[in-house]
Amino acid sequence: LHQGAVYVFTRSGGTWSQKAKIVASDGQAGDGFGRAVAFDPADETIAGSTTHLLTGGLTRVHLFERSGPTWVQKATLTPPAPQANEQFGSTLALRSGRLVAGAPSRSIDGSAGRGAIVQFLRHETTGTWALDQVIIDPVGAAGDAFGTSVALHGEAMVVGARGVDQPGEANVGAVLVYWAGACNPNDAFGLLKFLPADVNQDSFVDCYDLALLLGHWGEVEPGDPLDLDGD
Repeated sequence: LHQGAVYVFTRSGGTWSQKAKIVASDGQAGDGFGRAVAFDPADETIAGSTTHLLTGGLTRVHLFERSGPTWVQKATLTPPAPQANEQFGSTLALRSGRLVAGAPSRSIDGSAGRGAIVQFLRHETTGTWALDQVIIDPVGAAGDAFGTSVALHGEAMVVGARGVDQPGEANVGAVLVYWAGACNPNDAFGLLKFLPADVNQDSFVDCYDLALLLGHWGEVEPGDPLDLDGD
């Protein structure tokens, strides 16, 4: 019951056709597999996460690669020192052998709900996936929910943190940008923090704000509202 699945569709003209139904080989009742998905068409890799409704909120991410007409499970990933109800995998992004999974309710150094991104990398030779690092906002606070949303684009990783406060205003939210090779949380040069983050002004910091930012990557006209830091 509620084990979950991921469905793969392809489009021909204006018609979408189901090509595969993917389930976890070690799936259990209450997993809710498929609550979040990510797809890398270049590597033909799919990632899907679970909810684990019946096991204390401990979640996993399953990775599948296509082999001919079938999808083969290659890895099951968990965060280091898993925490109940940290929402690991509630957001996912996958690109060129790099998987990032949000855990927006994870406690960091005793700060509840500060949040984190857990990064996994695929070994170029063996094809195996392994934990690389846990990325946090180095000046984050309890309730920031860092990892609410995440996206990969070129050399950048963009992370939403919907609970970030500003003086006199609660839950304004923020968007943080990390550059590949500079994801060390102690390396401030690799991190830009933009406020406010509600780009489309719908009272939520979510994937739609990230989509707007990524869709306008590059030089813009002076005063463009998408240029959050005014550079």
